[in-house]
Amino acid sequence: MNDRRNPPLKEKDPFDFRDIFSETDSTFSRLCPSVKKDSDKNLTETLIQSAIAKCIDFNIEANNLSENRTSPFFLMGNSRAVCEELIYSALFRKLGHVQSESIAIGILKVQHLKSILAQTKFFSKNNELQSAFGSHQSPSQQEQGICNAEVHLKDVWKQQGFNTTPSIQRLAREVGLETTYGYVYHMSSNFVHFNPNQLLRLGWGQNEGPFVFSIKHFEGYYSAVSRFLGAIVFLGYCCTFPDMFKSGFAEKCVKHITSRLESNARWPEIITFEEMNQDIPTILTRAVMSIIRNKNNDGFPNILSELQSLRNMN
Repeated sequence: MNDRRNPPLKEKDPFDFRDIFSETDSTFSRLCPSVKKDSDKNLTETLIQSAIAKCIDFNIEANNLSENRTSPFFLMGNSRAVCEELIYSALFRKLGHVQSESIAIGILKVQHLKSILAQTKFFSKNNELQSAFGSHQSPSQQEQGICNAEVHLKDVWKQQGFNTTPSIQRLAREVGLETTYGYVYHMSSNFVHFNPNQLLRLGWGQNEGPFVFSIKHFEGYYSAVSRFLGAIVFLGYCCTFPDMFKSGFAEKCVKHITSRLESNARWPEIITFEEMNQDIPTILTRAVMSIIRNKNNDGFPNILSELQSLRNMN
């Protein structure tokens, strides 16, 4: 049985991409023209620019290895957000400005109205003295507004060939990121939904009690996962939007990230060998994988093939 005092992926961590993200601010513009000035940018272009900036910031924080950093445990839930934003960004590039604009506006309106209803109900029940935005309308009026907005959004999606408002899983298939999103979804769901396994992990330590619960037990694992997820999502942005960076930088990042990941025989698992009390693959397995990689000058075949296929959007 494995020693439960040794958390998964606590060996030397190869997911260190500080060198890449120290360059990004000099190759990617975060500046957006003021709404008061003439600009050719439309809403979806602005959203894509913001999503890339957020992904860069996620990676900068994930690769922060200083002692006073935010615990990577709290980055895990946000990994799903940056992945979903990549999926929508790729969809917008695929559909073009006119079609994607109406979708973005429709989604914005529905989410806006739902947020107003949620806060109206909360404050009316828990703090009636606070006047929340939109609370001048009754909940029933607000619900009718949501219904109307959802009907309109459904019609917009139908114009793009969808029978109804698609789920994020459906959109992931549409842009070719089905298994990538499935991996990120299940990995991050352990952190944004109730999961007994996730809570039991916090007591990692001796095989027999007493147990001490803390997020620090899996710190190395959380750090590796957040850096891995952040890097592959950023790779997706580089493949889809190379024009958003200075010439040649996006392809340089793709090659650098894939090369770094190819050199590592073990990527983060959602369920690990260690927590299931199973032996991890032997050093012989790793040696064979290294030999295969070294004999293949083009790198390991099909590595991150879904994300790299996003080049086809251009």
